[in-house]
Amino acid sequence: MSRRSRWPLLAGLVVAIVALSSLWYATREESGPQVPAHGGLYVEAVVGSPLRVNPLYTAFNDVDKDLVTLVFSGLTRLGPDGTVLPDLAESWEVGPDARVYTFHLRHGVTWHDGTAFTADDVIFTWSALINSDFKGEPSLGQFWQQVECAKRGDFAVVCELPQPFAPFLAHATIGILPRHRLEGLSAEGLFIAPFNEQPIGTGPFILTALNSQRALLESNPSYHWGEPAIAEIELRFFSDYSSAAAALQDERVQGLFLGPEAGPDILEQLQQDKELQRLASRRNSYTLLYLNTRMPPLDDKSVRQALLYAKRKSPARR
Repeated sequence: MSRRSRWPLLAGLVVAIVALSSLWYATREESGPQVPAHGGLYVEAVVGSPLRVNPLYTAFNDVDKDLVTLVFSGLTRLGPDGTVLPDLAESWEVGPDARVYTFHLRHGVTWHDGTAFTADDVIFTWSALINSDFKGEPSLGQFWQQVECAKRGDFAVVCELPQPFAPFLAHATIGILPRHRLEGLSAEGLFIAPFNEQPIGTGPFILTALNSQRALLESNPSYHWGEPAIAEIELRFFSDYSSAAAALQDERVQGLFLGPEAGPDILEQLQQDKELQRLASRRNSYTLLYLNTRMPPLDDKSVRQALLYAKRKSPARR
């Protein structure tokens, strides 16, 4: 499974704002007490390279997801346990039929260029998602095409669903785009816009440099949840986990996220390094196992029962 919202592992040192979703994370252990203070540079190895730092297109690239999470904010955010929390929307109300959501937007929020954030930005983002020529992941556009959104003044947005949908607030975590920077672009124009390499958001970090080797970000002093404790973040891009792990062990980087695709060899290699600190986290995901009951040995009911009995169950399912 691809990575989703994995920056809270470094947000443990910064500001905890989104849900944990990684499988395994390694950092070089530092001696001495952990004292929260503003400043410093954190360098992390990332496998892959950016394509478009735009919340509408993160389904295509895990590195883009990482950067979007740092640069942009949504109406809502996910807490460490997956609970939906306020973000750009400071509160919301759900209608009696569970179809109409009224979001009350936070006052005083500014984009990284100093422009005020308003309901116009939310409506612009929604309009881009429902465009018939939307270039992002098709299911994302199809979902939002079923939702009708309208502004109610500068700081309220009403979204109406065709029928009740309990996870809607989690869908509202999608990053909001700045209308004043992108207005007038076609769907194709937005997909290829220079903005996707030089984005501005309302998130905790400001992207100051981006190329095929690295991304540099500075803390946002005007961030609506308070300026992050870490002053700068550098993401260094590697083509594979082997080279990224070597960079961690050679102390060229301070941290490395390990997703399921890293493989057991890399995990074992890093586990044997006693100078590294291992941080595990919850994943906001699930795994499905399908059994082909038409082929042996799974066509035998007793075999299937044995597999289910052997499967480790969580306390909640026992």
